[in-house]
Amino acid sequence: MNNTRQQETKQDGKERYLLWRSFFTIISLKTLISSLLSISLILIYYFKDKQINVLITIFSSLFIILFISLFTISIIFYFKQENILNKYITFYDKKEIKKEVKETILNNKRMKRSKKLQRNKEISEQLQQSKRDKLERIKQEKQLELEEHKFNLQNQRDWEQLNLEHDQFLQEIKKKRQLLEQDVEFINDLNQSQTSPERNSFAISIPNLAQQLKQSTDDEFYNILGVPKNASFEEIKIAYKKKAKEFHPDLNKNSDSSKQMSLINEAFKNIKKDKQNELSKDNK
Repeated sequence: MNNTRQQETKQDGKERYLLWRSFFTIISLKTLISSLLSISLILIYYFKDKQINVLITIFSSLFIILFISLFTISIIFYFKQENILNKYITFYDKKEIKKEVKETILNNKRMKRSKKLQRNKEISEQLQQSKRDKLERIKQEKQLELEEHKFNLQNQRDWEQLNLEHDQFLQEIKKKRQLLEQDVEFINDLNQSQTSPERNSFAISIPNLAQQLKQSTDDEFYNILGVPKNASFEEIKIAYKKKAKEFHPDLNKNSDSSKQMSLINEAFKNIKKDKQNELSKDNK
């Protein structure tokens, strides 16, 4: 039996010692708690005007018995623990075993602390990953909103460009229509001036007017309309229309208005003929 005990390994001895040490610690705590409760009940019993309280008496007695029992058990555990150190592990130094036990306890604490740190680290990494995922999701949502905003903005710009082009097209059509109306009005004025009785009577009353117009030069025709010789045909038409409104016999009752209107019409005819001749030469 003694040989078997002596053959016990150092690790087995440490484990047995730790086990009994834990038991001893638990019993000691229970003994302390029971003693405090017993003392409290006794004090309540004696300082409560010395009234008889059966319940307090019973509980105080029970806690006293529990205190005595636990105290006895703790003493037994203590001697059992010392017996392990003195008999079962006689081939080891007692101080060395206590030192190793302390180291084991410290190692266990370190392991618990490291596990706790590792667990906290994992939780922190999970939280960081969750935050990164949330930020990435928010970033994707903002990117989609930005793309949608760009798409809507481009559609708005295209729509504004179409409206602008449509307005420009309408303005061009309006200008062309105005020019066409001016041409029609010009032709009507020209026909009326040629068929007017006043014009015919004026031609009869002034027989030398045609001869005077034939002897006029191109520069004089341009001077009559008040335009330079290098003016475009559109400018010439505008100048003719302005002069016609100024000296037309229906609008102007002056005696010289018919003569001035005849000069203006003849000048415009000659200039128009010259422009058409120049255009035909350029085409050839």
